[in-house]
Amino acid sequence: MALPAAAAGVHEVRTVDELNELLQEAADAIHEEVTIRFSGQLRGKHVQRILGDSLWTNHCRQYDWTPLSKKEHEFRFTYMDSTRMLAAHRNPELECRLNKVERKALEEARRRIKQSVTKGMSNLEIVQALHDSLVEDVHYDKKGDPACTTMLLKHKGVCDAYSRCMYLMLNMMDIPCHMVVGKVKQKVHAWNLVQLEPGEWYHVDATWDDPCMPDNTQVVRHTYFCLTDAELRGDHKWNARQYPATPEKKGYFYRKVNRYFTTYDEFWADAQRAFDRGEVNYSAYLTCFGSARRFNRNYKDYKKNGGTIGLESWAQPSDMQRRVISLTFSNKKSKPDEDLPEPDDESTLPIAEETSWLSIDMWNRVSELVDMGAIAEEGSKMMQKGMDSVEEMAEEYSKPEGGVQEKAKAAWDGLMNKIRH
Repeated sequence: MALPAAAAGVHEVRTVDELNELLQEAADAIHEEVTIRFSGQLRGKHVQRILGDSLWTNHCRQYDWTPLSKKEHEFRFTYMDSTRMLAAHRNPELECRLNKVERKALEEARRRIKQSVTKGMSNLEIVQALHDSLVEDVHYDKKGDPACTTMLLKHKGVCDAYSRCMYLMLNMMDIPCHMVVGKVKQKVHAWNLVQLEPGEWYHVDATWDDPCMPDNTQVVRHTYFCLTDAELRGDHKWNARQYPATPEKKGYFYRKVNRYFTTYDEFWADAQRAFDRGEVNYSAYLTCFGSARRFNRNYKDYKKNGGTIGLESWAQPSDMQRRVISLTFSNKKSKPDEDLPEPDDESTLPIAEETSWLSIDMWNRVSELVDMGAIAEEGSKMMQKGMDSVEEMAEEYSKPEGGVQEKAKAAWDGLMNKIRH
């Protein structure tokens, strides 16, 4: 199934394994796009399920789908810049196929790795070093570019750009890393799934570890670093079937760095040592957190007992599945009667206004709720004429009221009648 340098023509597949194999081969050859015809007795919903079980989101930023008949569906996949740069890194002879911007961005990725990673680091230390390097150096731009090249060269972008950069740099270090596409707060979002030990994968969301602070200060957090499925599921939604499952034991990162605490005394003692060393950002897993009120009460008790930590800001757990406390120290010692600052609210979380993944996610939602049947020739017309209506349907599906299946079927029938007539 080897592909030529130029991905001309249409390549036929019949299984998910063949689809994944061909997507990888085209990626390794540094193609900009590839056209694939999927053959077999397939309904539209089944095609979406096949795509959901593939790893196309690792390589491609979008696809165009044209149902040709009951037995054939054609897709044109467009590759990400990060995929092309990774292939060029692994095969320098093909680097000439990158454009000028991609070559420059690849050099920047290599420079960042050389600056951040030292010999003898564990996989966890490498992932943390590259995560922190990225978060410290870039800022979230909710109307920004999803390209990896833009983030590496202009130091700004949306969640796609963060996840693409992590995907690129970690795979350059031979640490297996997937891009994950899902939703947070009804907005489409992207993050990473990283293999830190054989068979053990964890979620890393560099975007949400880079809060948008009111004074534009750079803050590095590890609230969404190396999380299990259960820890992330409180505010992130994704198709878990598409990706490897994580271990069940919570607090992996904080156990590894000895910041997993079951008492406030242990927590404050370790935070005090970090403050005395001159650290700026501190985070720990506190199983007994309880509430902001309880945290404030313990902060006052700690200061009465001689504690001197000064705080610029702090963030409490947004979900009790993930009891991570993040502190940003001030450069001054606190006074005994100084109050605890108000915790950061959700306005600091990076949430995009727009994203290139939006239409894809909506189509996934439609396909999950409605049996589309054999669309045949109407399919391409539906994609062009019906997208606005489908988006409205997807918005309706996101509401918590009952009767979703009935609403979906009625809306779908109305849409199909419009297209046919």
